[in-house]
Amino acid sequence: MASCAKTITAGGTAFHNEAGESDPEADLKRAFAMSCNTAFIHAGYQMHPGDLADEARNVFGIGTNWSIGGGV
Repeated sequence: MASCAKTITAGGTAFHNEAGESDPEADLKRAFAMSCNTAFIHAGYQMHPGDLADEARNVFGIGTNWSIGGGV
């Protein structure tokens, strides 16, 4: 559940959804389709600070040395 609230305060700043929409029953797919800023801000605050970087590195290889073989 993504809980797409109309507004959210994070880090002392108030955020809102562009169209002022809300859907307390939204899942992440619906929140994405609605462009629900508040759902993703809330989700970001639930994550450990290193989670996103770990995912980028472990799943997509971001920040690692890549080798495709061959020479230049």
